[in-house]
Amino acid sequence: MRKLTVLAAVAIGIAACNNSTSTPQNTETEITTLAEQMPSVGGDRDEHGCIGSAGQSWSQLLQECVQVFELGTRLDPVNTTESETVISAFVLFNADKTGAELFLANESESLLLNEDNTSLKNTSVFKSGKYLYNPKTQELSIDGKVTYRGEKPKI
Repeated sequence: MRKLTVLAAVAIGIAACNNSTSTPQNTETEITTLAEQMPSVGGDRDEHGCIGSAGQSWSQLLQECVQVFELGTRLDPVNTTESETVISAFVLFNADKTGAELFLANESESLLLNEDNTSLKNTSVFKSGKYLYNPKTQELSIDGKVTYRGEKPKI
């Protein structure tokens, strides 16, 4: 039995060495062309040098590439159904909290929000056009309707 197994293995090895195919083998030029067509890892840098596949976005406020999910405040949609995919918005602040930047999935660029002390008593809000963010309640209103909300602060 052992001899039969060894003989079968040798026969398969010889057959594999003599296996000729009718398909042409890749030449060095074909291999180079294939390699050029494949995107390189991290090769998706935007005009600012941010790597989208690494979750980086350009921050107009900070003037650098950031991962908003690491630095920003996550805001989840207020009205979602159980089967709906949740796409969060993010708000990022500058160091002295006088400027805010809003990142929304449906916008091609982030939006700069300006501090506004006149809207609410003793509370600064950040506004830009139809967008208003209240950091105290962590609510983002669009056209006057609360659309996104952050986690309630833990006391």
